[in-house]
Amino acid sequence: MKTFNHLLCSRLSAALTAGLFLSVATGEASAFEYLARFTGEVTEVVDDLNWFADSINVGTPIEGMYNFFDPGYEKQTYFNDSSEVGYRYFFATGGNSSIPVLPVKMNLAIGGYHYTTSGGPVYYAIRVLNDSTGFVVGDAYSVQSPLEFPIHFTDWTGDPVNDPDGVFYPYLGMGIDLVDPTGTALSSTDLPLSAPLLSKFASATGQIYIADGNGEPSYAEARFRIKTLQLQVVPEPSQCVLATIAFAAGVLGLKNSPRRRSISRSTYRSTTPTGKQGALAVVVAACIAGGALDAGAADYVLTASGPFESTASQSYGFDGATNVEGHLPSLYDATRLAGGSFKATYRFTATDPPASGNVADYDFGGLQGLSYELLDSSGSVVHVGGNSSAHAATVFNNFDFAGTTRDTVNFVAFVNSVSGLSSPPALYQSQADFFAIQSFLGFTGAVTGGADYITGLSVPLSPSTYLGFPNRSFRTSMSFNDGDTLDFLEPYQYVESSVQYLITEVKLTAVPEPGSIAILGFGLLSATCWRQLSVKSARARDSLQ
Repeated sequence: MKTFNHLLCSRLSAALTAGLFLSVATGEASAFEYLARFTGEVTEVVDDLNWFADSINVGTPIEGMYNFFDPGYEKQTYFNDSSEVGYRYFFATGGNSSIPVLPVKMNLAIGGYHYTTSGGPVYYAIRVLNDSTGFVVGDAYSVQSPLEFPIHFTDWTGDPVNDPDGVFYPYLGMGIDLVDPTGTALSSTDLPLSAPLLSKFASATGQIYIADGNGEPSYAEARFRIKTLQLQVVPEPSQCVLATIAFAAGVLGLKNSPRRRSISRSTYRSTTPTGKQGALAVVVAACIAGGALDAGAADYVLTASGPFESTASQSYGFDGATNVEGHLPSLYDATRLAGGSFKATYRFTATDPPASGNVADYDFGGLQGLSYELLDSSGSVVHVGGNSSAHAATVFNNFDFAGTTRDTVNFVAFVNSVSGLSSPPALYQSQADFFAIQSFLGFTGAVTGGADYITGLSVPLSPSTYLGFPNRSFRTSMSFNDGDTLDFLEPYQYVESSVQYLITEVKLTAVPEPGSIAILGFGLLSATCWRQLSVKSARARDSLQ
């Protein structure tokens, strides 16, 4: 048995070491992320009905960012013109299963308000033109992103005065456009991996807009001039590398402790793994893992549940000659969901809030998760949502929303896979695409009459804080896309459906980071195994003295 223990430690150490290095060497290749930041100033606002609710004004400074990945896109040529190429990113897996779902997003900050990417009929895409002779002449670089309808905007849809016939169909977007009519700014239609030089473009502008899905002119648009544009590669450290370093520290550090051909008990006590090199190795391994354990202690799972409130769905189509609407059913089983309930979990990392201001944005990256079950009145599962991406939260503390001061906490994500959805037959492509529209857990309340729901910009860690908000809701949405739902020019059919619930229960659970515990375990295991080997070797040598 002693021999077995000796071999077990030796083989286990070797296997773990080999396995860790193998996990680094054979890991799947991932796309590189690029992050662009820009600044500018609003130069024009066209908004006859005041959809923007006076929140965007000429002369207001803007700050923005957008990211993209290479590879990870679907490359498209517009109208078979090789001088116009689009790089499109998906919010959910669709007909082209080879394209990954990546957390692409654009953020804008204008006059104290924040705007961020959401799913919808507008794709997230980068368009590159080189020596084009089409609608845009010359070279051009543009980024387009869909946008959720902000709470501080005014939605005139169905308004008895402005939309008495109920024909308004607004969809929102934002983006930037760089145009060079001389055709000298770009040398190809390849996706630029460095910032386009603004000095080479005659026009460098951006916009946030409320467009009309019926093909009519946009309802409202604000344009801004771009003054600066910077681009950088986003580094992404690997947890596997940390684990390997920690394990190597435990194994190699202890293994390199002073060793002699002949050793006595007294000498052994000063040169075994309790010596300086061995202790240092254990400390290094523990410190590397310990740092990760501290971060792991800041991970939480928010669990929310509550009763059904409502469903909504709208559909539009164009068969090449006639526009139709309201002809397709909801993607969700609205009949079964009525009278039911939901259960959802959202994992996030609590990080330090900004030192000042009244808005905090938290980007949780791709390692967190939102999942849910939508239940019928008997408690049976109707839909299950998962495979989420682009996880983020925004905290507003005493923020002015169109004249009302509010406290708000929103958790958002794209839930890309939903079971049991109703899928109309695909008419214009071999397989229709389901795309996620941003889901959210929202908590908000007006700060009036002494009410104050949060006192800072940290993500709340107490269930009572969330339940103290008077307005608490969970909403999830999906869209069905078949045909030309990007430009609405060729035949297409489109369905957008959502379901909303009241949040009545909230739980918060701290979650340790398994990977961090594993890092510490590898280091300590290597130290333990080598200590056992050293003790056995010393005893064997002592018996020969």
